[in-house]
Amino acid sequence: MNPWLNPSAQLTGVLVYLVIVLIIFLIGREIVCWYFKINSRQRESEKQTVILEQILAAVGQRQTKEQQKTTLSDLNTSLKE
Repeated sequence: MNPWLNPSAQLTGVLVYLVIVLIIFLIGREIVCWYFKINSRQRESEKQTVILEQILAAVGQRQTKEQQKTTLSDLNTSLKE
């Protein structure tokens, strides 16, 4: 009797095949990412994002202080009149 005619043997064969294909895909993906420096580009992009967020927060705080000064000077001007 042929072992491949057994449904459980067929299922096991398909699962083994899929696992091997998945492993080859993951290894190939890692090699491609390494070759094109995709992982390092992603890390650099994340660093740039953090720096830009810090700059934006600093500019936002500075604008808030300037707006407060403008509001206070407008208030002082209106009180003097």
